[in-house]
Amino acid sequence: MSQVENVIPVMIGTAGHVDHGKTSLVRRLTGFDTDRLKEEKERGMSIDFGVAPFELPGVGRLGLIDVPGHEDFIRNMASGAASIDVLLLVVAADDAVMPQTIEHLRIAKLLGVKRVMAAITKIDLVDPELIELVKEDVETFLDASGFSDAPVVLVSNLTGEGVDDVRAALIGLVQTVARSHDARAFRMYVRHAFSMKGRGTVVTGVPSSGVLPVGATVELLPGGKRSGVRALQNYRHESEHTGAHMSSAVNLRDLAPEELQRGMVLAEPGVFRATDSAIVSIQNTHETFRLKRRCELRMLTGTAKAVCRIALIDKDGLAPGETGFARVRFQESLVVAAGDRFIVRGLSPAVTIGGGLVLSIRAGRVRRRDQPLVVRLGQAHKALLEREDVFESELHAGTGAVVRLDEIATLAQCGAGEARTAVEACVTSGMLRPLGADAWIIQERSDELVSWLHRSLSRYHRANKFSIGMKPTYAAELAGLAPSSAPDLVALLTQHPDIVQRHGSLALKEFKPQISAREAKLREDTLRIVVAAGAQSVAKGDLQQELQMTPTELKLVIKLLSEENLLAVVGGNLVDAKVIEGIRAQLIDLFSRMTVVDLKTFRDKTGMSRNFGVALLEHFDSEGMTKRSGDGRVLLQTWRTK
Repeated sequence: MSQVENVIPVMIGTAGHVDHGKTSLVRRLTGFDTDRLKEEKERGMSIDFGVAPFELPGVGRLGLIDVPGHEDFIRNMASGAASIDVLLLVVAADDAVMPQTIEHLRIAKLLGVKRVMAAITKIDLVDPELIELVKEDVETFLDASGFSDAPVVLVSNLTGEGVDDVRAALIGLVQTVARSHDARAFRMYVRHAFSMKGRGTVVTGVPSSGVLPVGATVELLPGGKRSGVRALQNYRHESEHTGAHMSSAVNLRDLAPEELQRGMVLAEPGVFRATDSAIVSIQNTHETFRLKRRCELRMLTGTAKAVCRIALIDKDGLAPGETGFARVRFQESLVVAAGDRFIVRGLSPAVTIGGGLVLSIRAGRVRRRDQPLVVRLGQAHKALLEREDVFESELHAGTGAVVRLDEIATLAQCGAGEARTAVEACVTSGMLRPLGADAWIIQERSDELVSWLHRSLSRYHRANKFSIGMKPTYAAELAGLAPSSAPDLVALLTQHPDIVQRHGSLALKEFKPQISAREAKLREDTLRIVVAAGAQSVAKGDLQQELQMTPTELKLVIKLLSEENLLAVVGGNLVDAKVIEGIRAQLIDLFSRMTVVDLKTFRDKTGMSRNFGVALLEHFDSEGMTKRSGDGRVLLQTWRTK
């Protein structure tokens, strides 16, 4: 096979009523028969969509998708239309605009097609007067559908009259398709998979994003199986790479054809994922059907389909022509992403109800008529329509106010490096605020996290009446964050007028530990005794006996003073926190002059007994300051930078 040359990333697609001459026109334009299935040959009509290589003079080679016109195969038509940039609407002169003509154009609009032309076929079968009437009918239909500038061309598939005019009109439309740099990861819905002698498994489809080179590794979703790419073809020519909007055949090394089902996805590993729900915008395009707040429909996106339950967020129902926002839950997981277009059809009867746009796959529980959420969903919709910014859409529309490092590649639909760049841009713009090194708060939604943790603090105080407050690291854990995010989380939370930080712990401003007068005195006496002991420390048992405390009282007093950072428990002894800090400073001084500090060197420096010296070093180990290395200790990197 020769190397492909001058392939351009544009797909043209036919649409129109059954038996209006779509496949014949494709054959006239390309010399290629798209009816590839035996059943299609026998029935004389297209059942699945086919892709023909199409050479446009002065433009290059691209794909021409021929979709089925019969209403029984609308879902196959929608699968083909999902890849279309330019729509060639075919209308027979002896039939005019028919039901599938209307439905196909409606589906194309829902799937984002903006460039349309019409070809009136079979002009050799009717009188010129009727042709003019049909042309007026088509022009009126296009105008009412929002395509008033669409070219309308007369053509005969039998004689070839007008074929050059169709080709010229297509050239004009294709030349208006502008492709900006696509930094998104590779993703392709599986259309067909088969085994080829001498090559092995081949899977075909039209990638929706990214670039795939020979030798790359791809991931099959759902499931996560991986395979190497042995070879690639575009339009039956070998290629070193393929990409979005190009009909592609991918030769895989490690997957059998039966493992690749239509509707599955080949993708760059670690970026996309299957989900059972999504946040979407949805439009009802049916003439009479009212879409209820909760209803069950079939969703079609790419070559995938799934029964789904739609729960409207902002409205009680959608009348014909209305648009709203919804949370969609799939019966079977789908691999979808922000920016994906979809169609919804009834289960019975199987009619097209409408379609829409995926805004986010972070689709947890949402509240009905949540006005701030509705505003954000509008912002997400705008980000996709005006800027094709999938990451911004996810930030606005997704549930949850925090974005974590392990999900940014999925949300931005790109590799780790590009995802980091997207995050940095959002930090610079003020849309994101760092929470440590591995998470970010969405600024417009910071109140959600603060309010949630405010409620968590209130519950914590009720359950821990003797505690002065919640440790910041515990607050981070509750929020699903790493301990390293605690300082940034404290800075965020203490902006709330009712939240304060006391002795390193978070608390509600009005809260005070509920201790008795005796417990308060025991606290004061304990602190006095421990401070007086200095570096000698105080055994817990001796203190309990001296102050005649119960075990419960001893535990409470130690908890209170530890939370206030006034003492530390080292082994079975209580030590003044200031003494601990002094010893810590001496140890750090030793590490400034040596890499490993052993017990003898530590004791010589501090004057501690052997047993207490061992206990102190183990205490510093437990804090994450040091760790054992042979017979000594080394200082951990986090403390070297302090």
